[in-house]
Amino acid sequence: MRHSGGGPRRRRGAAGFSLIETLVALAVLAVVLLTGVGLLANHRRALERLAAGREATAAVGAVLEGVRAGAVALDPDAGPAVLPPPVAGVRAQGLRLSVETRETGAPGLWEVEVRAVYLAAGAPGRRSVETMVWRPDAGE
Repeated sequence: MRHSGGGPRRRRGAAGFSLIETLVALAVLAVVLLTGVGLLANHRRALERLAAGREATAAVGAVLEGVRAGAVALDPDAGPAVLPPPVAGVRAQGLRLSVETRETGAPGLWEVEVRAVYLAAGAPGRRSVETMVWRPDAGE
């Protein structure tokens, strides 16, 4: 078919995207980008919580080593002892450690619980370890 211009007739809109198609594509792209930014923010907070948990676990382990080495007194009548953290907490803000001891029926055998409470990325965290320690000289 020929029209009065002498050349072949072109269909309208066949040369590119319409305005509505472009706006829909931009809206979909915006939703994908906003979702990605939200996921990255959650990922960062999760990493901070994991790092704080590692620090608290290391502090609990250091206190338990102190108990095993005899540096922490095992006195069940004193109640839970609150200790300063043995390691500097970078991520675990407000890290507080407490040690609670109980005598068992066996001489020299103690039940020991070490608890850590801290804040990480605005969320509270806890770590706790219960173990038994043999120190025959502790009750004397």
